[in-house]
Amino acid sequence: MAAPRWLLLAHQLPTRPSNARVKTWRRLQQIGAVPTRNSVYVLPNTEACREDFEWMRSEIVALGGEATVFAADAVNKDGEEDIVAAFQRAREADYRALKRDLDRLLAAKGRRAAAPAGRDSLGRAVRTLRERFDEIERHRLQPRERTPGSGGRAGRARASERAARRSAGGPGGDAPRGR
Repeated sequence: MAAPRWLLLAHQLPTRPSNARVKTWRRLQQIGAVPTRNSVYVLPNTEACREDFEWMRSEIVALGGEATVFAADAVNKDGEEDIVAAFQRAREADYRALKRDLDRLLAAKGRRAAAPAGRDSLGRAVRTLRERFDEIERHRLQPRERTPGSGGRAGRARASERAARRSAGGPGGDAPRGR
């Protein structure tokens, strides 16, 4: 029997103080979780996502709340399609925001690259964009789980990121990750 396709985090936080709720909501967005119902979020069932949800669960408990992580499949096709569509919309928004920031960086690169301090700043900005890209990729649906054509923006984002690295004086797209 195949492993369940989804991980669900169901949680409840005290209403006061509200900063715990906001902190949790922001972190869930950061890790790419998609809300399915009030206080129930879903991620694909991968080791990385399981680690993220377990970390979230312990953080919620530390904030005085309750949380449980489940592995599950959708019972019907409509439920499955709704979850996949929600993931696709969320990742598309993430890629659009990343591309917007990359375009801004490329537009400003000439001004920054003129001075040595500007080159350092540009290098940091490129690394930050790369980290964001890696985080988006980490939480996207696997290719077998996506509909045809849904990964087009990812390829364009990678090409734009390589162009930014070349502009910053780095290698043409084959730079080691995590530098």
